[in-house]
Amino acid sequence: MPRLAFGQLRKPPMGTTEARAWTRDYLLRLHAAGTTEFSPAELGDVIEATGLTASWVSKELRRLCSGPDAILRNTERGIYKIRITEPA
Repeated sequence: MPRLAFGQLRKPPMGTTEARAWTRDYLLRLHAAGTTEFSPAELGDVIEATGLTASWVSKELRRLCSGPDAILRNTERGIYKIRITEPA
């Protein structure tokens, strides 16, 4: 996570809905660029852009692993795989 310089103010965090949309879009952009696996430690850009904590990002990644709009799969090694299904 990028460190703030002394006296530099952190911007207010995004709302949950906006942060979820931004995170999902970021993961889709990673996939489009050819990234298929990542670890949560590699998502400093998400923390910086949303203004939210690493804990929030971890919870959001778990949320994106289940349900009808799931786009991730968590492996036992703590690595997430991006799984985008292509329309038939």
